[in-house]
Amino acid sequence: MNEPFVSRSRKRLQIVARDNPSRLKLFEAVYAQRHTRQQAIKANCLDCQGFDSVAVKDCGDRLCPLWKFRPFQRKSL
Repeated sequence: MNEPFVSRSRKRLQIVARDNPSRLKLFEAVYAQRHTRQQAIKANCLDCQGFDSVAVKDCGDRLCPLWKFRPFQRKSL
């Protein structure tokens, strides 16, 4: 991996550890590339919405390519 990416990843993990330690393992797995597709989407959506799972569920950005895959939404029957 290139050094700028590693440096940014390390800084981002420090921010996650400080601001939302309950999500740290998820972000560590994503940055270490030991994740599932759904974990990567979940981490991206949480990061985008400031770690607020309710905001992810209620996200209205239908132009986002991950919108229909976002976590925390009800599964329709």
